[in-house]
Amino acid sequence: MNKLLARLPDVSRHPLSIVFVASLLLSLISLAGMVGPNRDGMLYIETANIFNEEGWTAAKANFDWVFFPIAIALFSRLTGLEAELAGYVLNALLLAGAAASLVAITRRQFPEATTAAIFVALALPGLNEYRFDLIRENGYWLLCLLAVVAALRWQKNRTWSSALLPQFCLGGAALFRVEAVAFLPALFLWGLMLNAPSWKDRLRNAAQLNSLALLGAIASGPFLLVQGFEFTHRLSEYLTAANPFVAKTKFATATQALAAALPSYSVDEVTSILFFGLFSIIPVKWLDMLGIFVIPLAYALRPAQFRDRLATWNLMGYLLLIYTLVLTAFVTYQLFLTGRYVSFLATLTLPLVAVGVHELVTRWPRLKWPVIMLCIVLALSHVISLSKDKKTQFREAGQWLASQAQMHERIYLDSPRTGYYAGKAYRKLRHQSLTPEQIEEAARTGRFEYYVFEIRRKDKDRETWVSSMDLQEIQRFRNQSGDAVVVFQRSPLH
Repeated sequence: MNKLLARLPDVSRHPLSIVFVASLLLSLISLAGMVGPNRDGMLYIETANIFNEEGWTAAKANFDWVFFPIAIALFSRLTGLEAELAGYVLNALLLAGAAASLVAITRRQFPEATTAAIFVALALPGLNEYRFDLIRENGYWLLCLLAVVAALRWQKNRTWSSALLPQFCLGGAALFRVEAVAFLPALFLWGLMLNAPSWKDRLRNAAQLNSLALLGAIASGPFLLVQGFEFTHRLSEYLTAANPFVAKTKFATATQALAAALPSYSVDEVTSILFFGLFSIIPVKWLDMLGIFVIPLAYALRPAQFRDRLATWNLMGYLLLIYTLVLTAFVTYQLFLTGRYVSFLATLTLPLVAVGVHELVTRWPRLKWPVIMLCIVLALSHVISLSKDKKTQFREAGQWLASQAQMHERIYLDSPRTGYYAGKAYRKLRHQSLTPEQIEEAARTGRFEYYVFEIRRKDKDRETWVSSMDLQEIQRFRNQSGDAVVVFQRSPLH
């Protein structure tokens, strides 16, 4: 056994290459079991195809933050791959780069934990749980983390020129997700708090790390004042969500709605119920994205080491603080929060998790191989799905519709995922959206000849509702779990 272990490569010699290649292999495994893209992924691929066929204006009309779909489209042209496969390959490269960046950050902040960081980067739920999905977060994570790497390099010489790269990286990250610009204040705070001979030097550090933003504001300010401010819908939404007065109004409206739904004896506590209910979402989901790695994180931050660890990790800490404020604004405005948005909080804590893992196996050497095996099992669990609930019905239904291209002129498509697989002829129909009452009216008046509905196996009410419109079923496509896409035709008796 010892001879076998001696022949294994030393992962500490080339940690970035090893984690990059290992991440790509995991993505390849997930791709082998892929049934089809997620909802957002379908939108990005469709927009990429529109860009390749019709150009920027048409693509932007389909999805306003068009930069990731354009990256897919250009990568598709460059490689000759179809847009869907090109999107997944690009996604895998971006995620592998993010994992390598995290190991690079750990090597700079806690060099002794570099090897542990490799295993954690491949197993941490927050970073790996979405390998099946085509998402913008991978590029956003990569460029934000590269900004951290560049900022740590700037820390050694603190020149104006070396301060440009982290800002460029955040600008690139904003092309994937707009909230990346919120990390500029994190760089400012970090630069302001760095050790320096005087406050003048501290202000210079902070100014260097925000020099592009300051120059941009100075240069564009007069023009914007004269021409007026015009923002895209997405930017307007973000600015509205960041407005504390809007958040206060939203919260008050939600409080009133909740009060109307609660028993009378709970009305006095409705504000507390909503407040703590909303804001508990962030830490609960953050812990969920850490999974079992919350144990080594707690060990790394035990009281004796707490201050020293945070002092070393502090740049990531400022990012975590700012991002928590961003999530707070989002959850107040939207009144919900998905785990994918919180996953970056877990990602930012990875260096500390790696330190905890390293110290646990150093203190208790017998834990080494169980921890390694646990990381391998977790890494594989994120890419191997044993679920029977594979959504094959959408592809099968879409392919059938594609062979019936003439139907698109008289069809109501209440299944965007089916429309994705149906192809170009059904592209515009994916954006149909009628209320149940409008669908019933359309069935009575003969507005459409065919109807396509998604019907889950447990949704008996929807099945009954469709039956009430006297439509004839002509095709049903089921997955192994019984969820279906059903094609109906208007009864000739109408």
